[in-house]
Amino acid sequence: MFVDKFKKKEPITLWGDGSEKRNYLFIDDVLNIIDRLIIKNYNGDINICSNSNYSFKYLIKKLISITKYKVKIITKPRSRKKVDQIMNNNFLKKIIGNYKFVSIDEGMRRILK
Repeated sequence: MFVDKFKKKEPITLWGDGSEKRNYLFIDDVLNIIDRLIIKNYNGDINICSNSNYSFKYLIKKLISITKYKVKIITKPRSRKKVDQIMNNNFLKKIIGNYKFVSIDEGMRRILK
């Protein structure tokens, strides 16, 4: 959503202070990992995640750095409790081995193109 707002030069609404963390993946990583799981003949539940967790505030700062565009940020009070969604991919690595994920910077650059 943030990248789309930057592309359109639209304001971003940020609930709370923007410190909530999420795990982000570039779609090519998801596809490559699914391919590896198929090759390994894996059957079961698994979290596909990068182990790299970023706050909303961090993403906005990165997008400003990449685009050189200062988007308007509208802050609103948080309407519910802050929740970090931190992911761990240790089990995934046991199944598929080492995998080099597309960095958040590179992923944003590709999406912005």
